[in-house]
Amino acid sequence: MAARSGSEAVHKYSKRVEKEFVDACDEAVRSLEGIQHRCAPTEVAFYKKTQGDFTCFAATDRLRIQTARGIYEDAFYTARQYLSPAHPVTIGIVICLWGLLSDLLGLKEEGEATLQAAVDAAAPDMPNLSEADRKESQNMLSMIG
Repeated sequence: MAARSGSEAVHKYSKRVEKEFVDACDEAVRSLEGIQHRCAPTEVAFYKKTQGDFTCFAATDRLRIQTARGIYEDAFYTARQYLSPAHPVTIGIVICLWGLLSDLLGLKEEGEATLQAAVDAAAPDMPNLSEADRKESQNMLSMIG
């Protein structure tokens, strides 16, 4: 009996911690939504990516995963409007979107195609970045592959 009550206590505590974590992520998402309205368009993509990250971290069901996908896709659209395709924020967004599509949604072909298209678009623009941004983008791309 003692093992069972210990197991139940661990399960109950685990659920409490999970709820607190999801609540904290939801609060971060709400804060990021407010920040986006007060910053330059070039910064919006970063905040949207971060919002997608917190939504993804708290993804406990398919609906949250789909919500994170929509946020990442919106962030990617914004990045393509205001940033270089080779910019580290753009690369970071597409890597997150690739991971979500491939790993969480099981859409490996779509994830790979999205990533490859972004890498192809970024390659010719790499020389136009500052040295620091170019190194950061190249470093991120080297980690995936």
